[in-house]
Amino acid sequence: MRIPGDISAAAFLIGAAVVLPGSELVVENVGGLNPSRLGFLDVLGGQMGALVEIVNVEDLDGEPYGTIVARSAQLGAATVEGGPLFPAFLTRFPF
Repeated sequence: MRIPGDISAAAFLIGAAVVLPGSELVVENVGGLNPSRLGFLDVLGGQMGALVEIVNVEDLDGEPYGTIVARSAQLGAATVEGGPLFPAFLTRFPF
């Protein structure tokens, strides 16, 4: 039986990896990689310039899971104001 980890728990580690100079983090077997749960990665990579990849994506009972690779980067600021991205972002942000 394979039980993937949760992307919410991985968010803390991913956030740390992208701000620590020279770092690379590979988090394997992360579940919940559907678009409704990727708001944190969308903002981090898409708006802030983080180097984050999702690779080796597979399906487990209809839910995608895979490996997240995060590398350090010079980040910019981002503003998230409501809209469809906000709920997906808010539930995954490591406060």
